[in-house]
Amino acid sequence: MPSSRAGCSMADSITSRAPVPCFTEPASRRRTSVHAQAPLRPRRGIWRGVFRFQQRLRARGSKGDLRVNPTKKLIVVTCMDARLNNPFSQLGITEGQAHIIRNAGGLAKDSLRSIIISQRLLGTRKIAVFRHTDCGMTTFTTPELRQRIRDSDPGNDLLNEVDKIDFLEFKNLEKSLRDDVRFLRRTRSCSRRPPSRGGYIMSRRAR
Repeated sequence: MPSSRAGCSMADSITSRAPVPCFTEPASRRRTSVHAQAPLRPRRGIWRGVFRFQQRLRARGSKGDLRVNPTKKLIVVTCMDARLNNPFSQLGITEGQAHIIRNAGGLAKDSLRSIIISQRLLGTRKIAVFRHTDCGMTTFTTPELRQRIRDSDPGNDLLNEVDKIDFLEFKNLEKSLRDDVRFLRRTRSCSRRPPSRGGYIMSRRAR
């Protein structure tokens, strides 16, 4: 896939595999024991398709032998954009090899809580920040979004809570990526030793 780099590169070679089955009914809704694997049975729309897909995956095997700690000691921070449909296949990694942390824009600052847990408790040592072209985070400003939310329900004082939120938008994709890598270099709460870090920009046409 086309890319440009900022920071250091990832060290490991990586491959791909199908998604992990994970869709079961919450214990609070089961009629049987909480240990039973009674499936959720959505009745219509997108949930029916999700349920059927999960049933097919379950028939292939549980993959219960995967370790909790990522085997490549890698964190991938990337965007929640729906066009980045399968980060595992798009980044050439398989289940069990890395933590995938997603948010609007793929921002390291917005991922710090998860990064600290991953590094301090689950042994990851490398962080790769992946951005993509044509990102929606370049299309608005925090004041514009706050005003749009307030205008959606005039007179509702509860919406003033939005004034406390910084939506962390950016205009320059590469500068924002470099800023994120520098932020990770300065953040000592992540790991006892400075982790390996890398920044990448993917073409949105990448599949």
